[in-house]
Order: sequence, then structure tokens, then C-alpha cells
Amino acid sequence: MKVLRNTVVSLVAALALLSSAGLQAQNVARAYRFTPAAGKGPAFEQALKSHAAWRKQAGDPWDWSVYQVMTGDHVGSYMVRSGGHTWADLDTYDAGFGAKGDARFEADVAPLLASMSSWVTVGDTVHRHLPETAEGYTLISLTTYYIKPGKGDQFSAAVDAYSKAGAKSGLPGRYAWFSFVNSGSGGTRGLAVFHKNWASFQPQQPSLGKATEDAYGKEMADQIYRDLLGAISHTESLIMRYRPDLSVIHEGS
Repeated sequence: MKVLRNTVVSLVAALALLSSAGLQAQNVARAYRFTPAAGKGPAFEQALKSHAAWRKQAGDPWDWSVYQVMTGDHVGSYMVRSGGHTWADLDTYDAGFGAKGDARFEADVAPLLASMSSWVTVGDTVHRHLPETAEGYTLISLTTYYIKPGKGDQFSAAVDAYSKAGAKSGLPGRYAWFSFVNSGSGGTRGLAVFHKNWASFQPQQPSLGKATEDAYGKEMADQIYRDLLGAISHTESLIMRYRPDLSVIHEGS
């Protein structure tokens, strides 16, 4: 409980995996998590780097940002994400370059993997505080909240209350909430928070808890916290570093 409380209280001070450009107008993203087989980390990175170069040369129309998980759950794995899409964009991509890219990935990189998973997310266009540019934000804190069945509205209300309290107090953190598609009866939400360096992880003053008390009073703030905890089944958390050397980033992106 203490770990979860610290995660919640630092909610607005953390960092994000969502690129600021991707959420300005379109908010659907496709993401993957790759875990190299034991002893295959360096070979995986070289294969992924070569694969990224091939995608650019072959005309992949999407940007793909790569992040290396540094601490927490799934340490040693890599997250690959392309955001800023509409639902129709996914259909167009799958019918076009997607199949070609997948086949090449299976040949180039997949043999080096111990496991992989994928998902589609939809960004929350209300509960976010994005930087004007993603430049310099190289560390990303990601917390995944698994919601109990029937508690989605309760969780959303608590997030809304915390977000408004943070905005009212002018807390400086840059963050974005998003939802996982087809994530079970309770639903799964993610909080991505952008950081420029490790120093930015130190607790902010005032804390989000204090900002919430100032906005709603202590009794209401305590109830919001209980509502949030009561809606969550469990959480996962990690910190990852942006790896531009492994990414597919087109000119002008």
C-alpha cells in the first residue's frame, strides 16, 4: 500500500511515454514489448538497429519510438511505440506496409526474442499535461493500473479530481493518461510521465497530496485517495529510457 500511495502522490511529478506530438490531434497508438533471449541483448539491439534502418529505406510511413526498460517491472525489455494515429490509420497500415514490415521483423529480429506482446491504446485527451515539445524528455515513468470489475467510473472520478487539483496548484509535471483496448472487464489504464533526467524524480513540493487537500479539504482528499485505492486490483511500474539510435524517426517528426 505504501508503494502504491507513493506512486499516486507523485502522480503529476512523474514522466511519460506518450510523445507530445502524437496526442495533439490523434490519440490511437500501437505498442509492443520485446524481451531478448538470455545473452542475446547486444545481438538484439544490433538487429533492431539494422531493422529500423531498413524500415526507413523501405518506406515505412510510421515513426516508431524505442524505449529500453531500465528499472521496475519487465526490466531488460524494450518498448516500441507508434502514436498519433486514428483507427482508420491502423487499417491502412495493416493493408499496406504493415504485412511487409512484420515479415521482415520475423526474419531479422524475432529469432533473438524470448517473448513479445502487443497492445493498442487510446490517449485521454482531457487528463494530460503535455510539454510543448518532446525534446529533452528522455526518461519515462510508466505505471499501469489494473481496474477491478465495475470500478472504472470510480477510478476515473479519482483521476479527474487529482488532475484538477494538480492543475489548480500549478504543479509542473508533464504527464498523460491512456486506456488499453480490450483489457478485460475491469479495464486497464496507464499513466506516462515525462522526465528530462534522474534528478527530476525527486519529490515535488507541494506534493499532489497536499495540492488535493488544498483544493478539496482533508476529508474529501482522504476519500478521493480511498476511492482510488478501492478501484485498483494491482499495478505495474517501470522507468524506461528513449533510444533514438534504435528508433524509426522520419525527417520533420
